[in-house]
Amino acid sequence: MRARRRPRLHYQLELFTVLHTARHELLVPATVIAEVGYFLAREAGAPRGVVVPTVLADGDFAPVDLTSTDYAQIADLVNTYESLPREPPMPRLSLSPNGSG
Repeated sequence: MRARRRPRLHYQLELFTVLHTARHELLVPATVIAEVGYFLAREAGAPRGVVVPTVLADGDFAPVDLTSTDYAQIADLVNTYESLPREPPMPRLSLSPNGSG
C-alpha cells in the first residue's frame, strides 16, 4: 500500500464544495475529461473511471472546448514550467504486511 501526501488538497476540495453548493457553473476542458477518467480508471479501477462522465451527464460540470488561443497559452505554460527547477519527488511510504517496509 502506498500513502502519498496531497499538498493543499483540502483547499481544492473546499473551493469545489463552495462553488458547487452555490450552484456556480463548473467548467471542465474537454481534454481534462479523458485524462482524469483514464487516470482514475488506471489508479483505482474502472468503476472509479466512470465517475467523470457520470458527473458530466448529471450536470455537475459543464464541458467546454478549448480554442487555439487556449492551446497557445498551454504551450507557453509548458515552456515556462520547463525552465523552472524540478522539485524532488515526493517520498513514498510503503507498508508491507510484515511491518518491514
